[in-house]
Amino acid sequence: MSLTIALLAPSPVPYTPGGAENLWQGLQQAIKEHTSHSVECLNLPSPERNFSELLSSYRRFSELDLRHFDVVISGKYPAWMIDHPHHVCYMLHKLRGVYDTYSRTGLPTALPELPAVLQPLKTLLSARPERALLADLFSLCELGLDRFPQLFAFPGPLTRAVVHQLDAIAQRPGAIKHYAAISATVAARQQYFPSGEPVSIIHPPISGKQPTPGKHQYVFTASRLDKPKRIDWLIDAYQQVSTDVPFKIAGTGPQTEHLKAATRNDPRIEWLGHVSDAELQAYYSDAMFVPFVPDDEDYGLITLEAMHAAKAVLTTSDAGGVTELVENGVTGNICQPSPSAIATVMQQWLDDPVPVQNMGQAGYQKAQEINWHAAVNQLLARSEVMLSGQRRSHLCRRHIVVTATLPAWPVQGGGQSRLFHLYREVAKHCPVTLVALGDEDSDQWLAPNFRQIVRRYTDTQHRISGGIYNATGAEISDVLAEVTTCANLSFMHTLQRVCSNASLAIVSHPYLHRAIRAVWAGPLVYEAQDVEYDVKSSALQHSENGRRLLRRIARLEKDCLQDSRATLVCAQEDAQRFQQLYQISGAMIEVPNGTDCSAIPFTPLTQRYQTLAALGIKVDVILFMGSRHLPNVEAAHQVIELAKQLPEYEFWLMGSVCDHPDFLSVPSNVRRLGMVSEPMRLQVLATATLALNPMLSGSGTNLKMLDYTAAGLNVISTEFGLRGLKFNDKQDLIIADIGDFLRKIPAFLQLEADKKLALAQSARATTESLYDWEACARPFVQCLTELEAEQGWAQFTG
Repeated sequence: MSLTIALLAPSPVPYTPGGAENLWQGLQQAIKEHTSHSVECLNLPSPERNFSELLSSYRRFSELDLRHFDVVISGKYPAWMIDHPHHVCYMLHKLRGVYDTYSRTGLPTALPELPAVLQPLKTLLSARPERALLADLFSLCELGLDRFPQLFAFPGPLTRAVVHQLDAIAQRPGAIKHYAAISATVAARQQYFPSGEPVSIIHPPISGKQPTPGKHQYVFTASRLDKPKRIDWLIDAYQQVSTDVPFKIAGTGPQTEHLKAATRNDPRIEWLGHVSDAELQAYYSDAMFVPFVPDDEDYGLITLEAMHAAKAVLTTSDAGGVTELVENGVTGNICQPSPSAIATVMQQWLDDPVPVQNMGQAGYQKAQEINWHAAVNQLLARSEVMLSGQRRSHLCRRHIVVTATLPAWPVQGGGQSRLFHLYREVAKHCPVTLVALGDEDSDQWLAPNFRQIVRRYTDTQHRISGGIYNATGAEISDVLAEVTTCANLSFMHTLQRVCSNASLAIVSHPYLHRAIRAVWAGPLVYEAQDVEYDVKSSALQHSENGRRLLRRIARLEKDCLQDSRATLVCAQEDAQRFQQLYQISGAMIEVPNGTDCSAIPFTPLTQRYQTLAALGIKVDVILFMGSRHLPNVEAAHQVIELAKQLPEYEFWLMGSVCDHPDFLSVPSNVRRLGMVSEPMRLQVLATATLALNPMLSGSGTNLKMLDYTAAGLNVISTEFGLRGLKFNDKQDLIIADIGDFLRKIPAFLQLEADKKLALAQSARATTESLYDWEACARPFVQCLTELEAEQGWAQFTG
């Protein structure tokens, strides 16, 4: 099917072509080259030197009639005011001065007191965004500009509110058929998109001829010379560096003279001014590396240009979209946002250029993955399906909604780690929105195409949780979600909005099954992180109230299994247990737990002892980590008993298990680390000399095992603790009965260092090959691939 497509964009006045103009030009050319569609780029002059000009531009775009095109694609204000039956918004950014950077102005947000003739304007600005408001909104603003211009300071609280309402009208759900953004940074900004609407992240490639790798003669950057680009930081940093290597800076802007004055006495820094495209490519080609440290950049094409030239990119953690392209330590460096931190990396790179060149080569490979063919397919896929009325086989056209009783981020336990890493991998193939219950409301992008919306537990839910605890003596707050979530209107309304654009829903744990079915009648998949009946049994089987609740959990679990097209299990043992408990014959797909091997460095034993010595610790440190999950509490009791009988060693407990009342008082050789930050967790994994996994109960697989083995920690585990994992005794680790731990621990620690190293290396290799999250997610992604056509559902259900 061939479509007619209009790319609608504002033309800046005075005309100064920049990144937006290059993007539309590249997109137009790509649609011509990679599809059978017809495309035209339409640009309307859009001055915005004052609010009157901006308002006029909004009005002109709102009055355009482009219904002779099948699809209209906009990406910037005020072009998205167009009214079209199939409008796609591929957002570059909003008017940042009245959105995310408004707070820096120090201006108020409260509306000023309005005269009587403008009082209806206040009503319009607080009304639900509807296109019917536009005529009165424009008229009242034009009247106010004529009679009360002082109220319409730009930027200012009133003009800010007007722009917000205009944008909300333009982008209200239903007016836009497909929301997309050039980066996760843009997608995550507050008030950029309607709450609950899925947004595709489509990184645009660079247009035109691309720079090629060359020599390594100087440091180079290219940028507009204005305050948000922070060229002054680069100057400050370079003046702290000891080197004779030139630093060449291309670009012009309002800070040109100020910046030149700051470098008048430093002949190493060379200002190139405006350069042609050919000159720009040549400068990239012969650079050693490219520093680019803007403040919350929307995307940062300079980054991609540098990567195409095989140059490592130095940026900062607050640089926004740039950090989505740069992989720290692989294609460049993401340092702390300060000139001194930038200077430190510059000095390291200039002193040792070989690793920098290797990062540049890695960046070149990554840059090839961002191409117009993929971008066009992702941008137009939904339009092609909707307008042709046919189901087209492309995975990224789907939108998966996941529900859970806890957020995926921040990661503070095994269940959250699985949610975060598994669906981050799935989001590489199609958009995923996780709607979760938590302590505070939030809405954020965790990764490209992976959005997390959290709605807080209500006070009623907390009271019922306390009641369950009083009745059963067990802390099982997730169970309350089944009873109370349908009365949590904030959560249910959010879930309903998100599911309105879903193609598949996934319920993680069975407790939100009733909630998802209240708003979603489509296909459902159950992600069983464990067998909940077994997990809860140890806590509930000792009282009549507990046993009654346990029977309820069994019914919930069975209902969820029967209602699902397929069930994801962590291990085949869980699938067999479901069959034994519920006689379920549906498809069971093993999606094992995993770990992010790239984020956990392997630390050899010699380095661990060096770290301990630096901390003043002269004995072996034995680690156990876990959440307050009941099987972990049981295992932690075993660790405490071992510590009492092995006072010559130091034992560390890490994770929320430390907060359990049973462990508020521990032996003197036990250190309770509690919940720690991710950097601290990695440091602990790189410091301990032995890890224990004395699990005796539970279900699913133990994520802690994979973190241990990825980090290079030797492990002693019960056989039960290895359920679902394919590690070999005496080849990867030591397997022992719990009663043998007391003997095995000192015997193992006295082994020769090379034998312990061989075990750790073998376990790491097994972890990388079988349990890296990318490998773990493959069965799930394969299932999604089989869902492409209606007959695929039949295959998926078995």
